[in-house]
Amino acid sequence: MCVNIRKQIMDWQLTATTSVEHQIIEYWWQYVVNLKKGLVVSLMKFASNKDSSRWKVAGIAWTSERKPIAEYRSRTVALDMRDRKLFYY
Repeated sequence: MCVNIRKQIMDWQLTATTSVEHQIIEYWWQYVVNLKKGLVVSLMKFASNKDSSRWKVAGIAWTSERKPIAEYRSRTVALDMRDRKLFYY
């Protein structure tokens, strides 16, 4: 199983010619240990318009008991091309 997952990740590796924007767009998992709720798992979607001038972040989080506990909606998102980072609030 691990070998298959590792191979798939290797197959997905992006080339140096892939833009930062295209490396960010799509779904991302986030795992957090919350002091009150324990393990929290989030699935977040990062999207932008065609010229990458407007970004959106949305998602949902669940506890280890599979109960939804949070929803995410971005108010402000900025892509810093110098540092290759996406900041969202």
